[in-house]
Amino acid sequence: MKFAQPVWNDLKYQLQDGSILDIYWTNIYLPNGQILGIGKDITAHKQSEQLLNAQIEREKLMRTIA
Repeated sequence: MKFAQPVWNDLKYQLQDGSILDIYWTNIYLPNGQILGIGKDITAHKQSEQLLNAQIEREKLMRTIA
């Protein structure tokens, strides 16, 4: 029996304290009918990505002004 490759998705998950985590998540369907969920906290990566994108936009703006 052939099974599909896992599909990874970025999700946001709210903790009980109200904070939000960015999660990279997939479900893997096992031959015995069980589902295995695998996730990774990528919150720090997403925050770094946002800071880098903001810096790129500021640099573009500065070049436009100059």
